[in-house]
Amino acid sequence: MKIRRANRVGTSRCDVTARIARGIFALQRHATLVAPLNAAPTAQRAVLTVAAFTLMEVMIAIAVFCIGVFAILGLVASVMRGARLLDKPMVDASVVASEIAQTNKLVEIQGTSGDLSEFLGNNYKGYEYVYEIDEVESNHLYHAQIAVTSDAPGKPVVSKMDILLFRPLSPPGSLDFGYHP
Repeated sequence: MKIRRANRVGTSRCDVTARIARGIFALQRHATLVAPLNAAPTAQRAVLTVAAFTLMEVMIAIAVFCIGVFAILGLVASVMRGARLLDKPMVDASVVASEIAQTNKLVEIQGTSGDLSEFLGNNYKGYEYVYEIDEVESNHLYHAQIAVTSDAPGKPVVSKMDILLFRPLSPPGSLDFGYHP
């Protein structure tokens, strides 16, 4: 009993050989037996097969990854565009309409213009307004046409508004044979 323990603890040459043989046998279990091209048909050699991805699998994985990345980039770009639009103040022609409506007397005017920052401050620089006031009835009913444009190329109309105002204290207009611009 004591001898067996000593042999187990120590490493004899037989133990090393046995362990190497067991390791080779374990490798051979996982290896594929392939005959070399120039060898006799009975000769076989052990070739280790390594699990790996094929080129097609790698290409498909890269394509899926790229599609996902471009989808995320498209989403980020649309969110950034929305954030830029929110950064610019919203503009409405009602500000100019309220300035016109505050008077008790209106006079027919053609092509009056100005900068919207006059009413709303420096955040609204670059937005211009144009309005015209015409008398539409002889009872001092006036029609005001207001347009707000941006300083962007092509001067797109941002907001447009038409309002009717009744101002009986106004001086005679073109329908009352009064002032005509």
